[in-house]
Amino acid sequence: MTGLHGPLPLARREVRDILGDWRVSLPMAVLTAVFPLLLAFAVGWGLPLLEQLDGGGVAGRVIPFGLMLAAFVPISFSLILALESFAGERDRNTLEALLTSPLTDAELFLGKMLAVLTPPVGLSLAAMGIFAAALKLGAGRNIHLDLLLLVGLLSVAEAVVMVAAAVVVSSHASSLRGANILASFIILPIAGLLQLEALLFLVGEGRGLWLVLAGLGVVGVILVRTGVRVFNREELLAREHQGLSLRRVAQAFWSYLQAPPGGQAPSRVGRMPLPVRLYVYDLPQLLRIHRTPILVVAGLFVVGLALGYFLGTQSPYQVNWGRVRAALGVGSGLPEVGFGWVLTHNLRAMAITAVLSVFSFGAAALLLLMAPFVVAGFIAGQVAAGGEDPLLFLAAFILPHGLFEVPAAVLAGAFCLRLGLAIMAPPAGQTVGQSLLFGLADLLKVGLLLVPLFVAAYVEANVTPQVIRWVYLGGR
Repeated sequence: MTGLHGPLPLARREVRDILGDWRVSLPMAVLTAVFPLLLAFAVGWGLPLLEQLDGGGVAGRVIPFGLMLAAFVPISFSLILALESFAGERDRNTLEALLTSPLTDAELFLGKMLAVLTPPVGLSLAAMGIFAAALKLGAGRNIHLDLLLLVGLLSVAEAVVMVAAAVVVSSHASSLRGANILASFIILPIAGLLQLEALLFLVGEGRGLWLVLAGLGVVGVILVRTGVRVFNREELLAREHQGLSLRRVAQAFWSYLQAPPGGQAPSRVGRMPLPVRLYVYDLPQLLRIHRTPILVVAGLFVVGLALGYFLGTQSPYQVNWGRVRAALGVGSGLPEVGFGWVLTHNLRAMAITAVLSVFSFGAAALLLLMAPFVVAGFIAGQVAAGGEDPLLFLAAFILPHGLFEVPAAVLAGAFCLRLGLAIMAPPAGQTVGQSLLFGLADLLKVGLLLVPLFVAAYVEANVTPQVIRWVYLGGR
């Protein structure tokens, strides 16, 4: 178990270096002091106008939004400091002396992380205090303690996520320029998260913000654990003299794609052509090796269907079956959708899920693919509340193409989850990059084998409408 006696001295030294450089400390201090004052002035000036317009409904939500902005600006410095933590040391030719210290790899990683986390978090809390004091003195408005606590915890959680991710990126980049380019993988999810938080503040959904905080906490723990696990000073020194070669990456990916799952295959398998081996050997092996994520995804799909059904039966907005039929196009003729449109839609959804899984550690694979099951369950619950048979509804609307589409979705979800976990927990002996390439190769193999998607698209476009007409319209 790593103690703090090693990381703390390193963190103190790094913090002194950061604060001792006026080119870094002065802009942070000025923005921390000036920006909250400007926000407090703007909020105090606009509150009376907003109260006249809507009686205080929106006005009461602007203050939390302003507090969030004041707290985040200093937090954004943590990304810059973290990216500079290792890549900057390399550019200044001070990396060797740092890596020859008696600290363990975990202590070195934690010390660097604490160093770049401490100043932005302290400045963020100071900015919140300045905003609250300025708003009290200038506009006579108090900020409740629970709001200060929520925004403070959100700021700390965001800083931990950005710092942990940025230190991992910085430790795997060959230069500061490369680290800055890789920072886009951090900026894009954080930007989306800020938009979500702003929306929740403006609509007054405090419970949703606590859920966001819990999610940030989980992601932060995962990133710190990943950083401690994958950081290796020897690899860092070796990487100093290796640039990123797209040709080497492509060659490595092609070798992983050709390699049989699980290591050495029987000699008879090695003599098979690759397309034949994919079906005869690779697919059964992939299903066996990844049976746990497959079962997890399948179970979550069942949970999503059950959750949607429960919400549908409990919803205060109940519709009769006639309106459900009209909404689904049963009574007035089913909407015509072609095979190409259905197939393109499914493939696009799978591709988007795979990309987002890399940024969300597999969470997108679960949430996005669960959504149709929740919707189907919700409609089935509404049908049941209207006095009709929900099983008959599912059998008519879902079962024909679901026999092919659901297994394909389970497989795609499981391997997208595996792709996301490749970053969080790479197998022993593999770097994060190698683990990601292996996960991508396995996903591509399964994608080539997802023939059920083509069958499902044909059935959904041509067979399912006929089944619905036969069940509910007597074949008309």
